[in-house]
Amino acid sequence: MLTQDRLKELFTYNENTGDLTRKVTAGGRKAGQVIDSKNQKGYLRVKVDRVEYKVHRVIWLYVYGIHPKDQIDHINQIKDDNRISNLREVDNKTNCMNKPLQKNNTTGVAGVTWRERDKCYYVVINSKYYGVSKSLEQATLLASKMYKKLGYHENHGR
Repeated sequence: MLTQDRLKELFTYNENTGDLTRKVTAGGRKAGQVIDSKNQKGYLRVKVDRVEYKVHRVIWLYVYGIHPKDQIDHINQIKDDNRISNLREVDNKTNCMNKPLQKNNTTGVAGVTWRERDKCYYVVINSKYYGVSKSLEQATLLASKMYKKLGYHENHGR
């Protein structure tokens, strides 16, 4: 099992930049190289002793000396920003409460949908209806209030 000691043999970590840098040459990778390889979802990845890991999980172990029990959330939603101040251990529900705006959103506001048929904005969060407004501004305020009340992270939908 990967340990903090093993990581510190192989890498240095800069908590100000979030960079994980190789100390030794291994597997065709040179000492001094910053880990910059990404997986298909955009997360940085690294191989240690022939096993691939997500860098944010490796950094958690590097800094705290323990494997995360659950998920590691990037607070600012930037998948390759691995500054320890941007990482937090959370359960799946909490992690889902810090997601960016969906690609199919047409209003630019999480939880707010324009309905052409009715010529108004609906506030719907997790399939639950919270209100309707002719004004995007009012619908935005209501959605923000409801997300806060429901415990979503302030970055949700941004």
